[in-house]
Amino acid sequence: MNSTDTMPVGRTARNRASRFLSRTGWLSTLTNRCRTLVLSRCRPVCFAAGQTIYTQGDTPDGLFGFVDGGIKVLRAGEDGALVQLHLTEAGFWTGETALFHGQTRFFTLVATQPTLGLHLSQDDLTDLLHCNPDRVPEIYSLSHRNQATTLRLMAHLMTPNYERRIALRLLHYDDMSQDPDRWIKLGQEDLARLLSVSMPTLHRTLRSFKRTGLVELGYGRLRVRDRSALLATCAKDRDPAA
Repeated sequence: MNSTDTMPVGRTARNRASRFLSRTGWLSTLTNRCRTLVLSRCRPVCFAAGQTIYTQGDTPDGLFGFVDGGIKVLRAGEDGALVQLHLTEAGFWTGETALFHGQTRFFTLVATQPTLGLHLSQDDLTDLLHCNPDRVPEIYSLSHRNQATTLRLMAHLMTPNYERRIALRLLHYDDMSQDPDRWIKLGQEDLARLLSVSMPTLHRTLRSFKRTGLVELGYGRLRVRDRSALLATCAKDRDPAA
Protein backbone atom coordinates (compact mmCIF):
# COMPACT_ATOMS: atom_id res chain seq x y z
CA MET A 1 0.00 0.00 0.00
CA ASN A 2 1.34 3.46 -0.83
CA SER A 3 0.38 7.10 -0.46
CA THR A 4 -2.26 6.86 -3.19
CA ASP A 5 -4.14 4.15 -1.27
CA THR A 6 -5.43 6.19 1.65
CA MET A 7 -8.52 5.75 3.77
CA PRO A 8 -11.55 7.99 3.04
CA VAL A 9 -11.43 11.40 4.71
CA GLY A 10 -14.49 13.61 5.24
CA ARG A 11 -14.86 17.38 5.16
CA THR A 12 -14.66 17.64 8.95
CA ALA A 13 -11.28 15.90 9.02
CA ARG A 14 -10.05 18.07 6.16
CA ASN A 15 -11.03 21.23 8.00
CA ARG A 16 -9.41 19.99 11.20
CA ALA A 17 -6.19 19.18 9.35
CA SER A 18 -6.12 22.60 7.71
CA ARG A 19 -6.76 24.44 10.97
CA PHE A 20 -4.16 22.47 12.90
CA LEU A 21 -1.39 22.73 10.33
CA SER A 22 -2.09 26.45 9.89
CA ARG A 23 -1.00 27.06 13.47
CA THR A 24 1.62 24.32 13.91
CA GLY A 25 4.95 23.57 12.28
CA TRP A 26 6.28 24.79 8.94
CA LEU A 27 2.95 25.88 7.47
CA SER A 28 2.34 28.21 10.42
CA THR A 29 5.56 30.11 9.58
CA LEU A 30 4.39 31.10 6.09
CA THR A 31 2.65 34.34 5.22
CA ASN A 32 -1.14 34.18 5.14
CA ARG A 33 -1.08 34.41 1.35
CA CYS A 34 1.35 31.53 0.88
CA ARG A 35 -0.40 29.39 3.49
CA THR A 36 -3.72 29.89 1.70
CA LEU A 37 -2.16 28.93 -1.63
CA VAL A 38 -0.75 25.72 -0.16
CA LEU A 39 -3.96 24.71 1.62
CA SER A 40 -6.09 25.38 -1.46
CA ARG A 41 -4.09 22.74 -3.34
CA CYS A 42 -3.80 20.11 -0.59
CA ARG A 43 -6.00 17.07 -0.23
CA PRO A 44 -6.59 15.28 3.08
CA VAL A 45 -5.11 11.81 3.53
CA CYS A 46 -5.49 9.21 6.25
CA PHE A 47 -3.13 6.29 6.71
CA ALA A 48 -3.75 3.06 8.59
CA ALA A 49 -1.38 1.80 11.28
CA GLY A 50 1.51 0.02 9.58
CA GLN A 51 0.83 1.60 6.18
CA THR A 52 3.82 2.70 4.12
CA ILE A 53 3.41 6.30 2.97
CA TYR A 54 6.38 6.17 0.63
CA THR A 55 9.46 4.02 0.22
CA GLN A 56 13.14 4.78 -0.19
CA GLY A 57 13.84 4.89 -3.92
CA ASP A 58 10.31 5.96 -4.92
CA THR A 59 9.77 8.77 -7.40
CA PRO A 60 8.64 11.81 -5.36
CA ASP A 61 4.93 12.58 -5.53
CA GLY A 62 4.63 15.69 -3.38
CA LEU A 63 4.76 16.97 0.18
CA PHE A 64 3.04 15.52 3.24
CA GLY A 65 2.05 17.29 6.44
CA PHE A 66 0.89 15.29 9.47
CA VAL A 67 -1.76 16.28 12.00
CA ASP A 68 -1.88 13.38 14.43
CA GLY A 69 -1.05 9.71 14.74
CA GLY A 70 2.59 8.80 14.31
CA ILE A 71 5.18 8.41 11.57
CA LYS A 72 8.50 6.61 11.75
CA VAL A 73 11.33 7.49 9.39
CA LEU A 74 13.48 4.57 8.20
CA ARG A 75 16.42 4.13 5.88
CA ALA A 76 17.95 0.97 4.46
CA GLY A 77 21.66 0.53 5.09
CA GLU A 78 24.20 -1.00 2.74
CA ASP A 79 23.09 -4.46 3.88
CA GLY A 80 19.45 -3.68 3.10
CA ALA A 81 18.34 -3.68 6.74
CA LEU A 82 16.01 -0.84 7.73
CA VAL A 83 17.23 1.49 10.47
CA GLN A 84 14.79 3.72 12.32
CA LEU A 85 16.02 7.32 12.24
CA HIS A 86 13.23 9.38 13.72
CA LEU A 87 9.68 9.44 15.06
CA THR A 88 7.94 12.55 13.81
CA GLU A 89 5.76 14.97 15.70
CA ALA A 90 2.48 16.66 14.81
CA GLY A 91 2.98 19.53 12.38
CA PHE A 92 5.82 17.73 10.58
CA TRP A 93 6.07 18.20 6.80
CA THR A 94 8.33 16.13 4.59
CA GLY A 95 9.04 15.13 1.02
CA GLU A 96 10.69 18.33 -0.12
CA THR A 97 14.30 17.22 -0.56
CA ALA A 98 13.77 14.60 -3.26
CA LEU A 99 11.14 16.78 -4.90
CA PHE A 100 13.16 19.99 -5.01
CA HIS A 101 16.32 18.27 -6.22
CA GLY A 102 14.75 15.87 -8.70
CA GLN A 103 15.93 12.76 -6.84
CA THR A 104 14.20 9.63 -5.58
CA ARG A 105 13.01 9.35 -1.99
CA PHE A 106 15.96 8.64 0.28
CA PHE A 107 14.04 7.26 3.24
CA THR A 108 10.85 5.33 4.00
CA LEU A 109 7.86 6.65 5.96
CA VAL A 110 5.54 4.26 7.81
CA ALA A 111 2.49 5.17 9.92
CA THR A 112 2.73 3.73 13.43
CA GLN A 113 -0.97 4.37 14.14
CA PRO A 114 -3.95 5.82 12.24
CA THR A 115 -2.62 9.13 10.95
CA LEU A 116 -4.34 12.15 9.41
CA GLY A 117 -2.48 14.53 7.13
CA LEU A 118 -2.49 16.71 4.05
CA HIS A 119 -0.86 15.93 0.70
CA LEU A 120 0.35 18.54 -1.77
CA SER A 121 1.01 16.72 -5.04
CA GLN A 122 4.04 17.39 -7.21
CA ASP A 123 1.85 18.75 -10.01
CA ASP A 124 0.02 21.11 -7.65
CA LEU A 125 3.26 22.32 -6.09
CA THR A 126 4.78 22.92 -9.52
CA ASP A 127 1.69 24.88 -10.55
CA LEU A 128 1.76 26.90 -7.32
CA LEU A 129 5.38 27.91 -7.85
CA HIS A 130 4.89 28.60 -11.56
CA CYS A 131 1.95 30.92 -10.86
CA ASN A 132 3.52 32.47 -7.77
CA PRO A 133 7.31 32.60 -8.26
CA ASP A 134 7.63 35.13 -5.43
CA ARG A 135 6.62 32.34 -3.00
CA VAL A 136 9.59 30.11 -3.83
CA PRO A 137 11.69 31.20 -0.80
CA GLU A 138 8.82 30.46 1.59
CA ILE A 139 8.23 26.99 0.15
CA TYR A 140 11.94 26.22 0.17
CA SER A 141 12.12 27.21 3.84
CA LEU A 142 10.81 23.70 4.58
CA SER A 143 14.14 22.26 3.46
CA HIS A 144 16.05 24.52 5.86
CA ARG A 145 13.69 23.61 8.71
CA ASN A 146 14.09 19.87 8.17
CA GLN A 147 17.86 20.12 7.78
CA ALA A 148 18.01 21.92 11.13
CA THR A 149 16.02 19.11 12.76
CA THR A 150 18.29 16.49 11.18
CA LEU A 151 21.41 18.20 12.50
CA ARG A 152 19.87 18.50 15.96
CA LEU A 153 19.10 14.78 16.04
CA MET A 154 22.60 13.94 14.78
CA ALA A 155 24.10 16.08 17.54
CA HIS A 156 22.18 14.04 20.11
CA LEU A 157 23.65 10.81 18.75
CA MET A 158 27.16 12.26 18.83
CA THR A 159 26.84 13.04 22.55
CA PRO A 160 29.02 10.42 24.28
CA ASN A 161 27.36 10.71 27.68
CA TYR A 162 24.20 8.61 27.54
CA GLU A 163 22.33 10.63 30.21
CA ARG A 164 22.87 13.83 28.25
CA ARG A 165 21.90 12.06 25.03
CA ILE A 166 18.62 10.88 26.52
CA ALA A 167 17.90 14.23 28.17
CA LEU A 168 18.56 16.16 24.96
CA ARG A 169 16.20 13.97 22.96
CA LEU A 170 13.48 14.29 25.60
CA LEU A 171 13.87 18.07 25.51
CA HIS A 172 13.58 17.99 21.72
CA TYR A 173 10.35 16.00 21.83
CA ASP A 174 9.04 18.26 24.59
CA ASP A 175 9.72 21.25 22.32
CA MET A 176 7.77 19.62 19.51
CA SER A 177 4.88 18.21 21.56
CA GLN A 178 1.41 19.42 20.63
CA ASP A 179 -0.33 17.34 23.28
CA PRO A 180 -2.33 19.61 25.64
CA ASP A 181 -0.95 17.68 28.63
CA ARG A 182 2.59 17.63 27.17
CA TRP A 183 2.72 13.84 26.84
CA ILE A 184 5.30 12.49 24.40
CA LYS A 185 3.83 9.41 22.72
CA LEU A 186 6.95 7.32 22.50
CA GLY A 187 7.63 3.81 23.76
CA GLN A 188 10.87 3.07 25.56
CA GLU A 189 11.96 0.49 22.97
CA ASP A 190 11.64 3.10 20.23
CA LEU A 191 13.51 5.67 22.31
CA ALA A 192 16.35 3.24 23.01
CA ARG A 193 16.57 2.36 19.31
CA LEU A 194 16.59 6.01 18.23
CA LEU A 195 19.37 6.88 20.67
CA SER A 196 21.48 3.73 20.25
CA VAL A 197 21.42 2.89 23.95
CA SER A 198 20.60 -0.45 25.54
CA MET A 199 17.23 -1.00 27.20
CA PRO A 200 18.83 -1.50 30.66
CA THR A 201 20.70 1.80 30.25
CA LEU A 202 17.54 3.60 29.18
CA HIS A 203 15.46 2.08 32.00
CA ARG A 204 18.07 3.02 34.58
CA THR A 205 18.31 6.59 33.31
CA LEU A 206 14.56 7.14 33.07
CA ARG A 207 14.05 5.73 36.58
CA SER A 208 16.68 8.18 37.82
CA PHE A 209 14.97 11.05 36.00
CA LYS A 210 11.62 9.98 37.45
CA ARG A 211 12.99 9.67 40.99
CA THR A 212 14.32 13.24 40.86
CA GLY A 213 11.09 14.62 39.40
CA LEU A 214 12.45 15.38 35.93
CA VAL A 215 10.05 13.17 33.98
CA GLU A 216 6.82 11.25 34.40
CA LEU A 217 6.48 7.82 32.83
CA GLY A 218 3.32 6.26 31.41
CA TYR A 219 2.43 3.32 29.22
CA GLY A 220 3.90 4.04 25.79
CA ARG A 221 4.41 7.68 26.69
CA LEU A 222 6.32 10.05 28.95
CA ARG A 223 6.53 13.75 29.67
CA VAL A 224 9.02 16.24 30.97
CA ARG A 225 8.03 17.55 34.41
CA ASP A 226 10.94 19.90 35.13
CA ARG A 227 12.44 21.27 31.94
CA SER A 228 14.94 23.58 33.67
CA ALA A 229 16.31 20.76 35.80
CA LEU A 230 16.56 18.47 32.78
CA LEU A 231 18.51 21.18 30.94
CA ALA A 232 20.80 21.45 33.95
CA THR A 233 21.39 17.70 33.70
CA CYS A 234 22.68 18.22 30.15
CA ALA A 235 25.15 20.84 31.39
CA LYS A 236 26.70 18.69 34.10
CA ASP A 237 30.21 17.41 33.53
CA ARG A 238 29.92 13.63 33.59
CA ASP A 239 32.26 10.95 32.35
CA PRO A 240 31.12 9.43 29.04
CA ALA A 241 29.38 6.11 29.50
CA ALA A 242 28.36 3.37 27.13
